Amino acid sequence: MSKEMKVDTDMSIISDFFKTGLIIEYKSISKKQILTITRKFGQLMHPNILSSGLYAPRKKKSLMEEVHIVGHSPSASWGKNLNWHQDGAYQGEQDDYFGVFLYPLKNGSTVDTLFSDLQSLYDDLSATDKKELENIKLVHHDPVYLFRKNEIQNKSSLKKRKRHLVMFHPITKKKCLYLSPLSLNCSWKKSSIYNFIMSKVPNYTTRIKWKDRQMFCLSDNLRYMHKTEPSEFYKKNITRIMWRVQFNYEKIQIH
Repeated sequence: MSKEMKVDTDMSIISDFFKTGLIIEYKSISKKQILTITRKFGQLMHPNILSSGLYAPRKKKSLMEEVHIVGHSPSASWGKNLNWHQDGAYQGEQDDYFGVFLYPLKNGSTVDTLFSDLQSLYDDLSATDKKELENIKLVHHDPVYLFRKNEIQNKSSLKKRKRHLVMFHPITKKKCLYLSPLSLNCSWKKSSIYNFIMSKVPNYTTRIKWKDRQMFCLSDNLRYMHKTEPSEFYKKNITRIMWRVQFNYEKIQIH
């Protein structure tokens, strides 16, 4: 295990977070430090909000229960590659937890995580393309219902919402794309506009190659979409274990 290093937990991490949308630090970190950082942004998500086997159950309640233990494996339903996705709950019925903190504990190197900056992608579009995209609304499935659809007898109750493809970020007020492919209507993924956007995604993508207990990242799950891909160290049926925290930053103020 690598030696734990001092981690900057002052308020500058908030301004850096909203400036770039993605912070990657090559340092070890403790649960206490994770909570110190993420609580500066706002309320943290409790593991029970997303259950269904994604988070390991905890035997005892503690102040650390908001640090979720993620055990992804190729054979588990939640462990399969979800492909590109943003936070699909934006403007939904649940509390919003757009910030994500990730720290690999074991076998993290078996996959790479890719993050794509949809604000910068939008900024670089032509004025004509921006105008066309701003007039589009898309049907999204609320993920709280989408991932629990097998538990719902009446499938017609699955929540669907129309959202603008171009949104204003709730904190920075800057425009970015909100397409969350995981929750999108499948037919739209065949459209020329969707293919046009996705053709540009590689130019705005950062690939993280994980090192257990030696690095962590914070990601803005509205500005960035992400996915995982098998790395050169990938092996079938190897479970990767990570600490994950999601936080609600909607009430924070930046200057």
